[in-house]
Amino acid sequence: MTHPESPQTGYEPGAAVPVHGHGPLEQTYFPEAEWRSFREADLTAAKHIVGLMVGIFITGLLLYTGVALWVASRAV
Repeated sequence: MTHPESPQTGYEPGAAVPVHGHGPLEQTYFPEAEWRSFREADLTAAKHIVGLMVGIFITGLLLYTGVALWVASRAV
């Protein structure tokens, strides 16, 4: 039983569904040089993101160390 809004596939429920394979693409949307520039831009962005994350981590580490030292000096 199918619902009226469901697409009609032509297959019975429980029947084996044929495997759909995809062959090699004949043509891509972008030329190889443009794909290369995309990859280079992604690599550059990834390096900048990692640099920012390391900077934020070090800043937090210094702040927590400063607070811990301040608390330790007050406890004596």
